[in-house]
Amino acid sequence: MKILIIDDDEHWLELIAHYLQQDGYDVRTAISGRRGMSEARRDKPDLIICDIGMPDGNGYEFVRDCKRNHVMRDIVVLACTGSGLLDTDTMAREVGFDGSIIKSNDHARILKAIREHLKGTD
Repeated sequence: MKILIIDDDEHWLELIAHYLQQDGYDVRTAISGRRGMSEARRDKPDLIICDIGMPDGNGYEFVRDCKRNHVMRDIVVLACTGSGLLDTDTMAREVGFDGSIIKSNDHARILKAIREHLKGTD
């Protein structure tokens, strides 16, 4: 399974990529929405984890553009945020994300959330 992680927080990006690689996933990373879109078009990952707030275009713009693209619209895209608000998942789904994860150093929790979202893509 190929996973693309898009986040401007390079420390968190490297940390989550490491966790996912140790769990056997083929991981690509991008530090901006623009780079992420280019990577997604080229590699067509099974799952994209996209930060909501980035300097060169936010996650809402990214998911909108992704879901409008006929080649990429079926890719599972999860919003990633540092906010633990209760309605984050609902808000993310309303704008086109397939779900959300909260940034955390708890890799088991993140891996569990990712596995749940990948269940139907095998």
